[in-house]
Amino acid sequence: METPIKNTVASDIASLGSFSLAHFVVDFCCAFLLFRLYAVGSVSHDDVGLYFLIYNAFAFGLECIIGAFFNAKTARICSCLGFVLLAFGLGLGAYIEQIVAKLNMAFAQSSYDVGSFVTGVGGAKIERLSRYSLYSFILAGIGNAFFHVGGGIDALSRNIGKYWRGGVFISTGGLGIGLGGLLGREREFAFEWGFFGLVISAACVWFLGRSTIVGEKVAGDPKEGESDPMVRRYMRLFYDNWRVIPLLAALGVVGARSYVGFTAPDLFAERSNLSWNPMILCYAAFAGKFLGGFCADFLGPRKVGAGALLFAIPALCCCDDASFFLFGVFLLNMTTAITLTTAAQTCVGRVGFAFGLTTLALLGGCLAYELTVNVYLDAFGHDAVNVALGVILAVSAIAIWVSTWKKGKTEIIK
Repeated sequence: METPIKNTVASDIASLGSFSLAHFVVDFCCAFLLFRLYAVGSVSHDDVGLYFLIYNAFAFGLECIIGAFFNAKTARICSCLGFVLLAFGLGLGAYIEQIVAKLNMAFAQSSYDVGSFVTGVGGAKIERLSRYSLYSFILAGIGNAFFHVGGGIDALSRNIGKYWRGGVFISTGGLGIGLGGLLGREREFAFEWGFFGLVISAACVWFLGRSTIVGEKVAGDPKEGESDPMVRRYMRLFYDNWRVIPLLAALGVVGARSYVGFTAPDLFAERSNLSWNPMILCYAAFAGKFLGGFCADFLGPRKVGAGALLFAIPALCCCDDASFFLFGVFLLNMTTAITLTTAAQTCVGRVGFAFGLTTLALLGGCLAYELTVNVYLDAFGHDAVNVALGVILAVSAIAIWVSTWKKGKTEIIK
């Protein structure tokens, strides 16, 4: 008979704490790399949007594929592979920054005018550095994907059926992105600090991340006797009618939350007249993700998920007050732990794949934002955008209500 991982309170907290700390560091390093290379000029203004989109495609689009090959026994290995790849990306970024500094010095000491320098040898080097920057973004994106799969498996395979672990793990990433982007624009903060953080994080994950005994059945493993080919085994998730409905509903909520989340900085800048620190949005998102899982465990995921989204509608779409808008961001992010755990509960025995599906839905929201919001904004204005976001949130409230419906007792491991 299968048994879940044997937890102790100390090992459980140590494992979750190590992965959560590492999540902050990984997302910090990725954001720092992206913004630093843009700040030093190795990525042009015309290319930066495309490069960021390519990074997101690798970071969020690969996780369901990676997750199909890892389980709770190999979660630490998966995350440590991510650390290695991200370190290579940071190393390439540090090299690019040094070359840019030398080019700037050469230009300052030369007798070339700007036009001849850019179209001559300097221009050739700048073009090559732009390609190198893209390679560093891709390495960082793939490393990010590997780490998140390992951390997601660890968070969702312990304390089966509880929402708080997923919320705690995922909450620290937003803080890392905000702070990394902020310091990436400043020349004083060096790449070496990123390497130091990665080394410390990798050591914490490797030594404190929960390990299992060889042969021990753990949450996230396929069911015993399941010998179908991998593709068929995963596709069968979508053949089970009662499972696919809550799964698709949860993924729909993730995509909608992603879409609304990408619009939030612009909407907040309008309401605050740029007088507020932009990091405050990261703090609100962190608090929502961190507390959402605890509230779902205490009050129930349906009440918390649907209620948070419905109350977020007036806060995000109908009020011009910046502080009320922050409360809406908090409410929106309370649903993160619910959708994560719901996807894992629905995909029995395939926790890594389930986590990857949620990030794929997040990528879908990002792509939808990039493709539609500017056109929609130019055509109809901000009021129409607020109406559209309100409709999206209302539909998401219904979807999260459906996603938490269960036929009988559902667990991550059976």
